[in-house]
Amino acid sequence: MVKTWKALPSVLAIVVAGCAGIQQPTIPPDEKVEMLKNYNNVSEEINHHKTLAAATYDANCQQNPYGAQRIQVHCVDIIPKRGYQGLYIIETDDVEKRQTIAIRGTNLNDPNRLIPGDVLTDIGTRHPIDPYLNVPVHVGFQKYAQAVYHDLLPRMKNGYSLTFTGHSMGGAAALLVSMYVYSRNDHPPEKFSVYTFGQPKLFTNQTVVGWSHFADKRVYRIVNCDDVVPILPTKENILKSLIRVEFFDGTATDDYQHLGRPVLLMDSGKFWMTTGGVDIERKFLPIFVDTLKDAFGKKDIGHAMLSYDRRLVTLSKHPSPFFPDASSCRQDGNDKSLLISENISTQ
Repeated sequence: MVKTWKALPSVLAIVVAGCAGIQQPTIPPDEKVEMLKNYNNVSEEINHHKTLAAATYDANCQQNPYGAQRIQVHCVDIIPKRGYQGLYIIETDDVEKRQTIAIRGTNLNDPNRLIPGDVLTDIGTRHPIDPYLNVPVHVGFQKYAQAVYHDLLPRMKNGYSLTFTGHSMGGAAALLVSMYVYSRNDHPPEKFSVYTFGQPKLFTNQTVVGWSHFADKRVYRIVNCDDVVPILPTKENILKSLIRVEFFDGTATDDYQHLGRPVLLMDSGKFWMTTGGVDIERKFLPIFVDTLKDAFGKKDIGHAMLSYDRRLVTLSKHPSPFFPDASSCRQDGNDKSLLISENISTQ
């Protein structure tokens, strides 16, 4: 396994070079209009939940930093013996009858840190059967999601819409908790929505097919073009996992894939999205192979929550549907002049 990882940057360079000669497709004008319409329909929600996801990194269990009664902060024990603790916040809007649950990602004091140090090697972790969904799920995500789920249940209000959000591991937990609640059948399907940022993969291809009815209409997965985390984890050889769908027939049922509708963020307000679930990490292979190569070079790989904010700020001003390529990345995510664009309302 170690030899595979050491050799991977060189192999990735060959793959990128091989893709360079492929003619760049464009989006037909009518599809651009539809894509822009679809984004405008959810842009306000995406930006609001981006702010909540970022706010979880500033929260703590000793005090409410927002000074608002409608915002509650809760901490949960994930692995008590090891002192692992998670955090989530609940925003309750009694006028709109809506609750939003934002789950914190990796517990870091600095939300702008790029990526947990062991994430690139954490692809061999156990994936036991989840007791609530009866499908294989990464054990770390299970423990976190189950802790939040049990703590959240008595705090949910009957008849309220539920929205779940989070960044990185928090996004994975948010999706999983939403599916736990959905499986209880005590909330109407139309009252669910999910917005994740830089979320790693959770499920096998087989599971994704079985849950597409839930995810394709209500789960939005926001992805930076230079974020390596959404590529992971992968159960098989990582290079084979990336290229198999592009160059070979068939899909292994036990490899990992994403749920939900992706919104791919690029530079200068460029974006790409679709009306259904698509594994963009495979569809746009050259970009994500290049991202993996940069990850091994320890460059900024766009996983920081602040990097997501920067691109979304630009996108809100100049939305431009664009068919992704490697040249459409690596700028706005590193623009130090842009800051977190919104504060949680204290009213």
